[in-house]
Parts: sequence; structure tokens; C-alpha cells
Amino acid sequence: MPYLELEDLHKAYGHTAAVAGVTLAVERGELVSLLGPSGCGKTTTLRIVAGFEVPDRGRVRLDGRDITALPPERRGIGMVFQSYSLFPNMTAAENIAYGLRIARRPAAEIRRRVGDLLDLVGLADAGDRYPHQLSGGMQQRVALARALAIEPRILLLDEPLSALDAKVRVALRAEIRRIQTQLGITALYVTHDQEEALSLSDRVAVMSGGRIEQVGPPEEVYGDPRTEFVASFVGSMNQLAGVVGPDGTFQYRGHLLRLPARRPVPAGRGGVLLVRPEAMAMEPEGEAPASPGLNALSGRVVTRTFLGPVVRFVVEVEGDYLSVDVPGTARRAYPQGARVRVVFDPEAGILMGGTGGSVRGAPK
Repeated sequence: MPYLELEDLHKAYGHTAAVAGVTLAVERGELVSLLGPSGCGKTTTLRIVAGFEVPDRGRVRLDGRDITALPPERRGIGMVFQSYSLFPNMTAAENIAYGLRIARRPAAEIRRRVGDLLDLVGLADAGDRYPHQLSGGMQQRVALARALAIEPRILLLDEPLSALDAKVRVALRAEIRRIQTQLGITALYVTHDQEEALSLSDRVAVMSGGRIEQVGPPEEVYGDPRTEFVASFVGSMNQLAGVVGPDGTFQYRGHLLRLPARRPVPAGRGGVLLVRPEAMAMEPEGEAPASPGLNALSGRVVTRTFLGPVVRFVVEVEGDYLSVDVPGTARRAYPQGARVRVVFDPEAGILMGGTGGSVRGAPK
């Protein structure tokens, strides 16, 4: 039986549906991220789990018990907010101890618990500092320790890293994952940052329009998107609109491309062939193809952007603009305006719309 169950949750504000039929099962000890753009319903879903919002329809069960009607303080849930929400007149240690004092725990137990948590979040020497004396990353660590102090049955995190700079975010998300794994606590994590969700989660639930579009391990959501929204939102994706041709081919603006050899696809249907930038490569147009078995499209380099590990080229092909990621260590530099051939393995393509779903090759 799943540890946390969301069953057909609905929540509307006036005529606007914020959550429209969310169903999700989270196993004990699992970290699941709700990923999506602003307004997709992820935070409202989290607030329903926390008890801050009452669903118009649907159920929330925790460890087999229906908690839909329970107030927040009776759910045994720890919450980490986007804003740190620390008490400014309390030290870090006093902030962590707050929930334990409300629960009237013995003083010796509180001291021991606070000391253990300060060690856990790497702030053993900062317990006597006030929030204004702590960096943003340190304040968020205190907020995390405070949420964990009451030994919650489940931990909810609402975009906890969005206010931090990029380098601190990367370090702190690794710490959150370490702590969650070390404690074995079940966690539901809300974010709009796809890199954050992919790197942190056991599974990712991608949301749009109040619904879950796809849920699965990060590798599956990124490598085998089931809808066009997931394909376009999670990572960068090139889109080639065309018509499914005979014998596993795809007709794109006069070019005949091969589709993944997955299963027969009915010919004559319109579709979109999706290919990740990192799955594409470039060759000089005038040279013989390095790999004749690849799909190839001729184009012109429009822009070149250095991104560190990769150089992203934008290539104009038949009026479309395709992104191609080339390793930053690659010797060949294609200048703006250069004529090139964009090539990719047919198995790297994902066909949407031709069969009402996706058809892709075997994962690489």
C-alpha cells in the first residue's frame, strides 16, 4: 500500500480550476517532485496535502488513514516554505526547538534533538546566531531542521531553493537529498526548476493545467516523454512537424527521415518528430557523411553560444531553427553563416501525434 495517496483531487477558485483530478501514490521513504510552470497546480496540491486547503473533491490518505478533513496540526507533517519564515527574535537553535517546545517535550530531549539537527544540517557552530546573522543558505538549513525536529511522518517542500543563488542551490539540493535519504523520510517536493527535480527525485510528476501529465523516474521523464508538453517542458527539444510516410519514414518539408524502429506507424497522419539538441551533431555540408545511416538535414548556422561543457549552435533548416549541442572541446568551430549538415540517429527521435502518443527508439 502506498504511504501517501492523492485520489482524484479537485480544487477550483471561482471558475478557475487550480487542481483538476490529481491522483498520485508515493511510497514510504520516497522523494517525489511536483514539477511544472507557474499556475499548473503544484503548490495548491501541496497545500491540500498539508491541510492548508480543502479539496472540492478527492481524498488524501497517509499511511492508510484518510486525513482529508484533519487540520494541519494533526497530520504530523513538516513543511519547508519558499520564504524561510524564521522567527527573527529567536536564534537558530531556538527556531529549531520551537515545535518541540509547543509539544512540551522535556528540556533535555529538546537540547539533544536540536544539537543533533544542527549537526545534521551542518550548522553545529551557528546555533546561537540570529537569522539576520545567517546567509540565505544557512537560513534555509535552519528551516529544514525546524521542519524535521518534530519527526514528521512526511516532509513537504514548497520551492525551498528558489530564493538562493545558483551555486548555493546546487549545494543545498544535494544536502536535502542526503538528509532525506539518511533519515528515510517520505518527501513531496514542489519546484519549477527541471534540473532540480531531475537531480533530487526518485520520481518526477510533471504537471500542467492542474493535471499530472506524466509521472516516473527522472531518466524516463526526460528520455521518454509521453506528451508534447512534457517533451517541451523538461529539457530542450527540437520539433519537426511533418507527415508519417510509408515504411517507417517521416516527410519533413521535402526531406524523408527515418523513424525509430519501434512498431509500425500508420502512414498519412500528421505528427511532430522531437529530437534533443544533445542527440544531434553537425558536419560540414560539403564533406562526405561521416555516418551514412543517420538522418541528415542541410542548414545554415545562425548563432553560436558557449555554455561551458557544450557549445549550442542554432541552425536554420527549412525555415525552422534547430538547436544542436556540440561538446565544448570539439575542435571544429562553425562560424555564423556556415553551411552544415545536421545529423541524428533515427532511434533518438520521438514521434508525437502520429499515433495519439509517442513512438521512440530504445533508450541509449
